[in-house]
Amino acid sequence: MKTVLIIIIAFLAVSCSNKNTKIQSLDWMSGKWTADVNEGTMTETWTLKNDSTWVGESIFMKGEQLLFTEKISIILRSDKLVCLISVSDQNDGKEVVFVESERTDSKVVFENKAHDYPQKISYGKNGEDKMHAFVSGNMEGQFHKIDFDLKRVK
Repeated sequence: MKTVLIIIIAFLAVSCSNKNTKIQSLDWMSGKWTADVNEGTMTETWTLKNDSTWVGESIFMKGEQLLFTEKISIILRSDKLVCLISVSDQNDGKEVVFVESERTDSKVVFENKAHDYPQKISYGKNGEDKMHAFVSGNMEGQFHKIDFDLKRVK
């Protein structure tokens, strides 16, 4: 009986550790980031909510005018990271789900091939206080890619 209990405790410890490791592998995303884009400025903020969830918010501004906002969560689901995005005034307020397709110590890529645009979202660490992100995919039969060179501000 003791042996079974020890095995169960060990299994649970490894399972929890694995979850934390996947979420913590994105620690480099933490903080407030900004990028100049053609339409204005994008600010993105990432915070570790708990041991299984990152929460983010993107704000797109043109001067003093708010263009749109995105609410983002990265969670662990079925041993994969999943990115949930809701954009103001799009998709009837429903989240769009993107599933991890690639992850390293300095990069994470999410995909949803069924989504209209984008189908791919990528974040990559580019130095200590820089991050390169992009969204890409087909839109109206044409491939489009939008790059964001972000700098940490907090």
